[in-house]
Amino acid sequence: MSKESHYLEIDGYCPICEASAKFIAKGNWYRDTLFCQSCKNGSAPRERALAHVLHREIPSWREMAVHESSPMNRGISMKIRSECKNYIGSHFYPKKPFGSIVDGWRNENIESTTFEDESFDLILSLDVTEHVFNPEAMFKDIYRTLKPGGVYISTFPIRKYQVDAAIQLAKLNDNGSIEYLKSPPEYHGNPIDENGALVTWDYGYDIHSLIAYWTSFSVEINRFVNKHLGILGEYTEVIVCRKR
Repeated sequence: MSKESHYLEIDGYCPICEASAKFIAKGNWYRDTLFCQSCKNGSAPRERALAHVLHREIPSWREMAVHESSPMNRGISMKIRSECKNYIGSHFYPKKPFGSIVDGWRNENIESTTFEDESFDLILSLDVTEHVFNPEAMFKDIYRTLKPGGVYISTFPIRKYQVDAAIQLAKLNDNGSIEYLKSPPEYHGNPIDENGALVTWDYGYDIHSLIAYWTSFSVEINRFVNKHLGILGEYTEVIVCRKR
């Protein structure tokens, strides 16, 4: 059956809407086609997976100091931004001063943010990790900016059959040029740039061990097949990192 002719409709419960919902896919790549029909601007399975873990692990998130890196204009990002009292959303504008406000967002490089140590109870990101040039620096900076007991919850594609924990696909040279280690280079959608976001790393099944090697995080990876919550398809893992 072709992607175009595939259709799936599920009645279930959306952890973003926190109500009964209908999930509809008009393609067989559920990760990017199985959308909640009630969420504002829709929501994909990975967003519902993150929302499910967030409610389960951090039920008081609305009262916490939260940083979200590269939020989307839909689903869980919009919910957190509207309901969290102490929320900061950031995007990466490399030609603007870091720490400044650009188009309503704080301008930050997640590999080296301008936030003070122990600023946040909770940090979130949806599909950001595969686009950074230095993931070790990113995880170390997130660890630095979390309070003791703080949690980082994220999603990013994990190749379950990949032996290596991380394979670099592009690197940033000292002169600012980009060296592509994969041809052709791969790009994903970018909420602030129509040209997309370059994929710089592929992560394998053992990535949790590498994160724990880089930092003192305790790391858990949650994997799902949950039809009732509309969490189906590839790359729906939710990674939870706790700062003890």
